[in-house]
Amino acid sequence: TWCRWRVTEISQIILILLDSRCPLLHYPPSLESYLSSPHLSRKRSILVLTKVDISGPARAEAWTQYLRQRYPHLRIVQVESFAEKDVTGAQRVYEPHIPSAFRETLVNALKDTHAELLQPPKEVSNAPDSLASWKPSVKREVDWDAILAAGPSAESSQPLDPARSKSKERAPNVDAGIDEDEDDLPEPDHLTVGLIGMSCTIYS
Repeated sequence: TWCRWRVTEISQIILILLDSRCPLLHYPPSLESYLSSPHLSRKRSILVLTKVDISGPARAEAWTQYLRQRYPHLRIVQVESFAEKDVTGAQRVYEPHIPSAFRETLVNALKDTHAELLQPPKEVSNAPDSLASWKPSVKREVDWDAILAAGPSAESSQPLDPARSKSKERAPNVDAGIDEDEDDLPEPDHLTVGLIGMSCTIYS
């Protein structure tokens, strides 16, 4: 529970990893309710169906359609986790792997979600004085083409130290829809993406 709380507190985009063999087990109503809380309204979540190579494309697609109907406000993507290595011997050996088509879908989902975070909330857009001073709480420029081409070992995808990030967190003014003293705050150095699943990790 603490891990999930810490990830959602620090992250700007949250990837919720759901085993495609039984995704609802990993997205219980309690987690859905928490992520829908008003104080997390400026966060964005993406549902990621994992292990589709194990569950099979038909079952994965059926779950995807079900989740889209149930959560129309969320993006849903599919990924594979591992691929069998071409080795000799009777024992099977696997390595981390995500096909290029799945990788492109995931990166595009992150890109579109980041674009949403760069848009002011409705309450700010409707208030010219607030809009004039509003700044997004995320890094404006992200080289998505480089991320797509870099592969899973990209140096830009490093685990973030929660203790180090604490000093960079921005305190939102929920009532006004803007950050306190945001004119004095520099643009964030990173776009922070958190993973919630079998383990909790934060990347920037």
